[in-house]
Amino acid sequence: MQAEHPDCGHTPASDTTAEPCNRPRKRSSARARDLFRAAARRHARALFWRGLVKILLDTCTFLWIASDSDALSDVARHLFLTADEVWLSAASCQEIVVKYQLGKLPLPEDPIRYIPRIRQNHGVGSLAIDETDALQIAALPPIHKDPFDRLIVSQAICRGLTILTPDAAIRAYPALTDW
Repeated sequence: MQAEHPDCGHTPASDTTAEPCNRPRKRSSARARDLFRAAARRHARALFWRGLVKILLDTCTFLWIASDSDALSDVARHLFLTADEVWLSAASCQEIVVKYQLGKLPLPEDPIRYIPRIRQNHGVGSLAIDETDALQIAALPPIHKDPFDRLIVSQAICRGLTILTPDAAIRAYPALTDW
């Protein structure tokens, strides 16, 4: 059995693996996904420098902005403060309400007053969910189990928004993300 070529993984016809190989390097799907995500982040940053950045906040990002938490990265804070448009999905509002009602999310006041007040104080727009957003979910690979996050990803893809999130599962989707 012959050894695989170290550069591309194919089995050479002879034992001489010291010579460079002309075949392209094998790429795992994980490597390809990493390259795609890196390209998407570069694209998002390039758009930012042209003044075209539209941000969609992940639910935890919105809550960290509201509480001025240290959990918010410096990059995320900068993008939030300098973006042209910042949005909060109705899916995030629903997630906050559900977790509040289940006692899993303490808030200083009822979400009915808290969410609109924080959005208004921070200049965050409300992003409604439409049919296209909902149907786009069917095209997403089953990476994330959280239906709220899947809807946020769907909205970002449909509307050309960059999701501001630390969630690795969201970042695995073919959507623009930053953190």
